[in-house]
Amino acid sequence: MKYEKDKKDIEERIKKFDQSRFVSDTWTSIINLLAYNLATIFGNPDNLREEYEKEISKYPDKKEITSLLLDIYKLIKDNPYKDVLGEIYMEIDLGNKYRGQFFTPYEVARLMTAMTFNKEGILKAIEERGICSFLDPTCGSGVMLLANAERLSEEHIDYSKYGFFVGQDVDKLAALMCFIQLSLNEMPAIVCVGDTLSNPIVFNECGDPILQEGQELWYTPKYIQNRYGIKVEYKDGQKKLVPAV
Repeated sequence: MKYEKDKKDIEERIKKFDQSRFVSDTWTSIINLLAYNLATIFGNPDNLREEYEKEISKYPDKKEITSLLLDIYKLIKDNPYKDVLGEIYMEIDLGNKYRGQFFTPYEVARLMTAMTFNKEGILKAIEERGICSFLDPTCGSGVMLLANAERLSEEHIDYSKYGFFVGQDVDKLAALMCFIQLSLNEMPAIVCVGDTLSNPIVFNECGDPILQEGQELWYTPKYIQNRYGIKVEYKDGQKKLVPAV
């Protein structure tokens, strides 16, 4: 299967990428670079572009790291809804047994979604509020949210227009993995880094999140496009923000 072959190739490249670093450090750096790049599509919140340049400057061979990043992007885009990053994370043996951090297999997430999916309730929410929302308070790499997006698609409900996905995780690395995958699956989403039990994400009466001390909020490009009615166009190699029609 091409997906398994391509994923295995990426896993081996990550393991051998930089022998002077732990594999966990290489993975964290890759996730940071992917997340910084996606988060700056509509601007430069929290100086993330500078953080991107600082992180990538650690690699003497920019072509090698750029090639790896692009191949990971492509694997996620070519395999919608799959928990690509979660699978790679577990395969390169980064699951944290001391935290009980083992990511849910995608087929299990699909089964759980099938058991709890309420199409009638979702259509009613869309009719009354214009959106249907999904919250995962321990989102990990986003597998449950991805499974719900796939089910919406199977039911011919446009989740990129009517869906709103919220994920929260105390582990920043996991939360950024979730942010990357929801972004590349064009899901309108907010991912919160923070402890769900002691510091849950909260929203004001307008539906906007209220940033709490000790939290980070990451907004997917599709969320920003839907919320503020803008999109990105490229002309003559230059990025431009224009109204989303």
